[in-house]
Amino acid sequence: EHIMLAGIETHICVYQTASDLLGEKYQVEIVADATSSRTQSNKKIGLEKIKHEGGCLTSVETLLFEIQGTATGEQFRELIKLIKKFN
Repeated sequence: EHIMLAGIETHICVYQTASDLLGEKYQVEIVADATSSRTQSNKKIGLEKIKHEGGCLTSVETLLFEIQGTATGEQFRELIKLIKKFN
């Protein structure tokens, strides 16, 4: 199973959830720019701990394009518009 995680308090909630899932042999991918902590250093520490335990990092944009799966068609053009709108 492959799990994507996002959330607040990266160094606590996201980290503990990821750690538990990794312990259960799930593939865990953290959507790094969809996480936060009260301080940047806490976020960095949380992400580093998750990577150390075997989790991977991705971004919202990368995830959207992976889900899209192709760089053609109307859905792809709509996705590009959506990404440009929020960047």
